[in-house]
Amino acid sequence: MRTKITIYNTIVSLLSQVLFLILSIIFPRLIILAFGSEVNGLTASINQILNIINLLQAGIVGASIYDMYRPISDNNKEMVGKIYYSAKKYFNKLSLIFFVFGVLIIPLFLINSNNDISFAETFLSVVILTLNGALIFRYITSYDIIISAHQKKYILVYSSLIEKIIYYFLLVIVLYTKVHFIFMYISLLCGTVIRIVYLKYYFNKYYLNSIRDYSTETNYKVKNQFYLLANQIVQQIIESGPTLIITTFYGLATVSIFSLYNMIVSAFKMIFTTIQNSIAPSFGDLSVSNKRQSSIIFDVLQLLFINLGEIVSSCLIVLCIPFIQLYSNGFTDVNYINVKLAFCISFLCLSYCIFMPYNMAINANGQYRSVTKQNIFYGIIFSLLAIGLSIFDYTYCIICFSLFYIVSSFDRVYIINKKCFSLNIKKHVRRIIFAIVYPIMYYVIFSKIVISTWVGFLLFGFLYFIISSLFILVVDFIFDRNTFRYVYELIRSKL
Repeated sequence: MRTKITIYNTIVSLLSQVLFLILSIIFPRLIILAFGSEVNGLTASINQILNIINLLQAGIVGASIYDMYRPISDNNKEMVGKIYYSAKKYFNKLSLIFFVFGVLIIPLFLINSNNDISFAETFLSVVILTLNGALIFRYITSYDIIISAHQKKYILVYSSLIEKIIYYFLLVIVLYTKVHFIFMYISLLCGTVIRIVYLKYYFNKYYLNSIRDYSTETNYKVKNQFYLLANQIVQQIIESGPTLIITTFYGLATVSIFSLYNMIVSAFKMIFTTIQNSIAPSFGDLSVSNKRQSSIIFDVLQLLFINLGEIVSSCLIVLCIPFIQLYSNGFTDVNYINVKLAFCISFLCLSYCIFMPYNMAINANGQYRSVTKQNIFYGIIFSLLAIGLSIFDYTYCIICFSLFYIVSSFDRVYIINKKCFSLNIKKHVRRIIFAIVYPIMYYVIFSKIVISTWVGFLLFGFLYFIISSLFILVVDFIFDRNTFRYVYELIRSKL
């Protein structure tokens, strides 16, 4: 049953993310053509700052989901109710703090940016996007806890799909009529409200009756939530760091340049995160019941993520500049071509894929405390280094944040092996080193190819993807035959 749910979660999530990927690539170009680069940069800057403020809820979400695995497995509805209603009480209070922080802090942060957008327009944009974030904070996160812990991630995907359909439908109307860009944010708010209505209906139908008797028991203390919060604050600062640094030192037009390159990475990161989120509940459930089996499954997951990172980063390092050249055709206010930025973005994507499975294993086994001190130390060091080097060139800050993921990955390998389950450390180090070398090799071979049309881009991209994927499979078969054999036996046993 666990395997079927995981497979279904993954398939539904991936299909939806492919759709979101396509839409997230199409619409920024339309927004820039309609409203200019600075509006695109303004949206990216506000959202990144909101992501940091949103970390007020980060610790309790992940820790609450982990705490629910055991009572759900034991059918302990009382404990499930206590965890849910305690978390909901926490979110209700902090959603107001989130809104106040956003409205007061973000305009001050943006006021010194070099741009032609008025303060009134900036402030109204902040209010609407912050209200949207506060609604997510207050409602969706509490539903997320109980739905994710029950391994029903596909329900969250459905809700997100409904939200995106509403948002993009209204956005098309805004772009077609060319009304004020503020209506883009109102469209997003409408999608969020509809999503909340859908999740409330599902929660009331399937979970409310079984736990409503414990709605007054809101004093449950989630274990290790502050350690998880500290870790996620560091990771969100690392993720948002480039946008914040570029906003501070270079202005919204340069943020728009970075956002187009980062748009590609973010689209793929959405897919990677979707796979992780689909797998995490089942893996977390397995981790509390069978350490030996979880070790074997983790080896498969780590190979999967590192292969995805190798394929995507090698495609980015070769295809990113041709894509940006074609995509930015017709943009007259800013030059979007930056080879160094393409190289750095490729490395950022790869480092994130290397990091993800180890971080998932830490969270699934509740080992937040074991990595907190190192996370804070690495975060401070690489953030200061990024700020210092960005004075010379903003692309350097991306390299610094990428190195954070690499160093943290090696640290997590040691902790997982010591406190969670056994790992073949030499094998994992070998995989990471090869993953770093692999895209560079392909850049040397293919970077001089000139692509001038979308048809040529798509044909070359498809052939390049097939070649790179086959090469990785050959290497895997040589060095990781045992892992392949296990996957084959697992699939055969399920047929």
